[in-house]
Amino acid sequence: MMRTFMLECNKKVDTFCCIHMPKPPTARLELNAFLEAQGTGAVFTRRDVQGLAPAGSIGSALARLVKEGRLQRLGPGLFHYPRFNSELRRVVPPDLHAIAQALARKFGWTLIPSGQWAANQLGLSTQVPAHAEYFSDGPDRTESFGRRRLKIRHARPKDLLVHDPEVSAIIQALRYLGKDRVDKSVVRQLCNDIPKPVRDRLLELTRSTSHWLHDIARRLVNEEGLDGG
Repeated sequence: MMRTFMLECNKKVDTFCCIHMPKPPTARLELNAFLEAQGTGAVFTRRDVQGLAPAGSIGSALARLVKEGRLQRLGPGLFHYPRFNSELRRVVPPDLHAIAQALARKFGWTLIPSGQWAANQLGLSTQVPAHAEYFSDGPDRTESFGRRRLKIRHARPKDLLVHDPEVSAIIQALRYLGKDRVDKSVVRQLCNDIPKPVRDRLLELTRSTSHWLHDIARRLVNEEGLDGG
């Protein structure tokens, strides 16, 4: 009789656990939460989501989302969460900068935009390059996405300023513009857009570069481009 009682108790406990214990979230739910947090247009790699669930289930969930059209596979382990433009009635192509950043995260590269691309990102050029070019401490790499091309060129860590890629990008943009095109309006814009600590670092890191670059950095630190400055 005692044995029967214990078996009945165990059954009740098992039933209670099945009903009341929450199930761990599935890889599909974890991926959906990740995509919602990132927003449409996001580009990410398998490495960015590998900790959300066991590797096998993450791989299967990614494959299903690609098959359903919710994700685009841009390359091995590289995905795009597409954004639909209702006015144009088509999916917006992935941002090349987002692709470059995803690859940098995947391979652990330091990445800075080349001159024209850096100038565009800083608002110093209205021309959007048809192709994006970056420098990195990784190997040369070229990726094509439709008619657009992403080119990553190897550069020495010394030239990249790997310890300060933000300042390195500003230097690339200034070199692209050239000494004669960096007028008072450009200096004013940079003074307004670049935080003072970054301008201070720019001044320090251009001491061993071209004299005109260091002179512009000095003007930025002294805010000579501001109205009334």
